[in-house]
Amino acid sequence: MSDNSNRREAVAEGAVGGTLVMLICVCLFGVGLLCGCDRKQTAVEVTPPSRSARDSVIQDSLDQNSGSRASTGGGVDAPESSTTDVAGGPDRGEPGGSNTAQPATAEQLRETALRALEQGQDDLAFQLVRQVMRMTPDHPQAVFLHALVLGDRHRFHEAIEMLDDLAARMPATRLPALGQTAEWLVLAGNYDQAEARYRRILDEIPDATMVHRHLGQLLLQQGKRIEAASHFRYLAQRGDVNQDELRCLLSLVKPLPKQVESGRLEPLNRLARSRNKLALQDLDAALEILQPEEHQTSRAGGNANHEAVARAEASLRARIQALTSEWDAVRRWAESGQPDAADADGWFAAGCHAAHEQNHVQAIRCFSRTLLIDFTDADAYDRFSKSLRAAGQTAVADEADKRAKWIRQTQEIGNRLTMNQSRDRVPLATLVTLLQQLKRPVEAFAWQSIDLVFAVNDAAISEAEAENAFLAIGEKREQLLRSGGHQIAPSFILCGLEIETLGLRQGD
Repeated sequence: MSDNSNRREAVAEGAVGGTLVMLICVCLFGVGLLCGCDRKQTAVEVTPPSRSARDSVIQDSLDQNSGSRASTGGGVDAPESSTTDVAGGPDRGEPGGSNTAQPATAEQLRETALRALEQGQDDLAFQLVRQVMRMTPDHPQAVFLHALVLGDRHRFHEAIEMLDDLAARMPATRLPALGQTAEWLVLAGNYDQAEARYRRILDEIPDATMVHRHLGQLLLQQGKRIEAASHFRYLAQRGDVNQDELRCLLSLVKPLPKQVESGRLEPLNRLARSRNKLALQDLDAALEILQPEEHQTSRAGGNANHEAVARAEASLRARIQALTSEWDAVRRWAESGQPDAADADGWFAAGCHAAHEQNHVQAIRCFSRTLLIDFTDADAYDRFSKSLRAAGQTAVADEADKRAKWIRQTQEIGNRLTMNQSRDRVPLATLVTLLQQLKRPVEAFAWQSIDLVFAVNDAAISEAEAENAFLAIGEKREQLLRSGGHQIAPSFILCGLEIETLGLRQGD
């Protein structure tokens, strides 16, 4: 099958390529791969040794390493083999060993170390990379590989320092170094620093799809679902989005229940854990997680980030308290100040508070702000409708009720279309129709592409037919993006209300 059909399979399975291999490719062949571009390799770029020579180096390395492991226990400071030892001794294929194998080159050793690292042979990779560093201590590929070996041993501080130093000396390595060090910072729990590095890459390469994906996932795991959605929408516009990301776009305030149960995205902080409980309708547990702590600290570490996380937690806590009718607590929160412009949870809680106080004009304004930030919030549409009816705007309220119903249907279908379940095309077709009705055509196109894979698997269409349909979807998507038709008008989100009549401005 063609590259497009391979992409269809990847989209259907929700798979993302191995970060280690991709980042090595970025380091070796340039930052173009950060963008997900298909870049033809030149003879200069790809000069690996022949397979037989490479396999010989690997096998001799394994033979040599087996003895040293037994004596050292695989420790970090295991005795180093010489370059000649790794390449092998006398030619085993000749009686008497009349021919002597040539010492392995630095390039061969680098490739062997990379393969050992990929295969989990950490001690061998460490020994090989130390030999490479003796031979070519300033070679960027050698330094990058050395850092990868250290990172694999969870020596993140040393690895990050090594790549930062390399980037300072060789600016051409700066972007791939930022990408790899950002991943290590995530593993080390320094989420704000990781975010900052991913964003620095996007500042210079806005179409770096791999970075959008990693940053979106990091934001998602921190409960920053609105921010994550902007990256997943970008991937959908590029036609490079998977099912997990599409399901996240169906529900921003909280994940779908099956996503939580699958355990695919581990929550990294209290905000994300609370949203997971909210998804499972366990409001008491969601609220308990967010109870203020006297000496609350943030894993992310930075003061600015700590304050932002604290505000987000307070807003989500107020939202849950509004859902459970804890009005005294909501009132105290509302008296503490107005929500930030992009705080969907805060505007929802403020709207609920205003409605409880019978100030439905203010409630409509607050719920409108919520929906302009998150148009997947069915609960907000429900409350919006009630305040509209109380204000005498029955027709708009009816439309809001219909919108809430459609949104819940998309979420119910997305929840059923989880991994390892039956690939039923009927609800998927309904999902596409609903998304089109909700003026979300880019998401609809992405789910149509997934349906093509299901159709091929069901033998409903041939691979050639699916290929043609996939290309046609891509053309329609590109035409839509060029025309600006993928952007939802605020008046549609607000069921016919104009933001000017609410005293709001575009972007509020």
